[in-house]
Amino acid sequence: PTELDRFDAIVLDPPRAGAREQMGTLAATKKLARIAYVSCNPSTFARDARTLVDGGWRLERITPVGQFRWSTHVELVAAFAR
Repeated sequence: PTELDRFDAIVLDPPRAGAREQMGTLAATKKLARIAYVSCNPSTFARDARTLVDGGWRLERITPVGQFRWSTHVELVAAFAR
């Protein structure tokens, strides 16, 4: 957390498995003010978002992105703030 606190914002774009290992550290930061989270898996995003929210973060915005026209696959972009 101390190393991350030297930044104002973080952009996170994990693989489909999500960022379970990083969430505890991100949730514990004190000075980091914003996280932009890009996800290609809504279920792992929900798990990771719960960790952040439980750590005091606010989910400010979430935008679904239908990037693949002929697919049911949905990407999403979310903004978290302290």
